[in-house]
Amino acid sequence: MRHDRHKTTSMLKSEEFAWIVGAALVLGFSLVAYTYVGWLGIGGVGIFGLYLTQRMELHGDAADVTFDHHIVSSRILAQQQKARDNMSPEEKAAVTAKENNRKRTRYLMNTMWVAITALGFSMFASNQ
Repeated sequence: MRHDRHKTTSMLKSEEFAWIVGAALVLGFSLVAYTYVGWLGIGGVGIFGLYLTQRMELHGDAADVTFDHHIVSSRILAQQQKARDNMSPEEKAAVTAKENNRKRTRYLMNTMWVAITALGFSMFASNQ
């Protein structure tokens, strides 16, 4: 019984589960957008998705420098940079692997959003 519970919990935290939930949300938003404004809504969903992935890329693991208290944010950024400089080679390799995985995911997401945007706007233009 306990093993099954652990398996369910780990599945809920998995990357595959996040992709499935994300795809369901995109499908839901796309259907609502299509219902209200047609193909233009699909293009809008794609543009919004591109905006979200670019914000994710800008912030990543770093502090938000647009935060209200700029002194605090710049201090946090300086501490993060110092921590990166003091990392062991193994830790740097782990961070690099994590960043490479994030880049691959972001590339896939951007490709998906561009395809959705192109589909929406091209179908909107062809149906006018």
